[in-house]
Amino acid sequence: MVKATIMAKAATIEPSERAANPMSTEQFPHRIVILPARRCRRSRKIMQYLDERGISYTRIPLETDEGVAIAQRHNMRASPGILVDGVSYNPFEILDAEHCRVNEEKARKIFGLRSHP
Repeated sequence: MVKATIMAKAATIEPSERAANPMSTEQFPHRIVILPARRCRRSRKIMQYLDERGISYTRIPLETDEGVAIAQRHNMRASPGILVDGVSYNPFEILDAEHCRVNEEKARKIFGLRSHP
C-alpha cells in the first residue's frame, strides 16, 4: 500500500521526454527510482546519465515526505538516493568522487545495461 501511494505521487521521467535514442523495455527491464536533493551536483550527474541513454526512471525529490520515508527505510546516507529493483545503492558506487563523473563500467553494471560491443 505504501509503495503504491509513493509511486502515485512521484514523477516518472519517460525516455521519449529526455533522450533522442530511447531504449526499449526489452533492452532495459529494471525499475529505477532516483531521490535527488535540491542543488546536488551528484544528483544532476546521475539523472543526466540516465536521460542521455533514454532510460526511464522515477524521480522523487528527497525533500518530500515520500523521499524522506524512502531514504529512512533504505538507510540512505548520501544523495541522490538510488534504488534499482528495490535495492539501494550509494551514489559513490557509480560516481568517481574526485571528479563527480559517472563511472561507465560501474553504472552499466548497477543499472543492468549491456556493454558496448
